[in-house]
Amino acid sequence: MTDKLSKFLRERRAALVRMDLEWAKKMLPDASSDAMREMAMHKARYEAMDISAELRQASREWLEVHGFKRLGGMPWPDESER
Repeated sequence: MTDKLSKFLRERRAALVRMDLEWAKKMLPDASSDAMREMAMHKARYEAMDISAELRQASREWLEVHGFKRLGGMPWPDESER
């Protein structure tokens, strides 16, 4: 892995943990709103295997409450897979 990629992945992880919308604005400048950036961050955080299970679960709950599906429209795992 290149140094540039490693740096990006570290920054991305930190931004997802903090739900840093300022970082998201830089990464998604053409998003229609901050609400869409927040949704995108929750989807990315849920799918990121290097994020804690607690934060991933919090993002899943946020997405479900707000009526969103997983990244790519994939089904949610069964309760036993949480």
